[in-house]
Amino acid sequence: MRSTIILAILHGMETVLSYRHRAVTNSDVIFIRKYITEHAGSSRRDLSKKLCQAWSGIQANGVLRDRVCRGLMLPLLREGFIKRPPVRRLPPNPLAQRTPPAWVRVGGEPLHTSFAEIGPHHDNLIVHQ
Repeated sequence: MRSTIILAILHGMETVLSYRHRAVTNSDVIFIRKYITEHAGSSRRDLSKKLCQAWSGIQANGVLRDRVCRGLMLPLLREGFIKRPPVRRLPPNPLAQRTPPAWVRVGGEPLHTSFAEIGPHHDNLIVHQ
């Protein structure tokens, strides 16, 4: 696990979490709480992006490090330091809500023959140009 919960004094501030070699202090937790409150209408994904922008979390190639911010928020959430806004909506899952296909009844009599008598199977492919 990349995060550890530690209680230590670092430059006069209490460190509540170490995540990816970054000490997260009480003031950081207060900032995140305030940010979540100010952007309560945002989705959890948008919230992590906005937090990343506020902290200038940009990679060398210019891409936001919002996954890192999301990863930072998870242990803070688990340990009770922050509370995320409630889930606004659950997107539909078409695989979980699909109807099973209808049964296809194939001839009821078993075949009593050999593969040599049936012969090779050829698919006639039609290619439209």
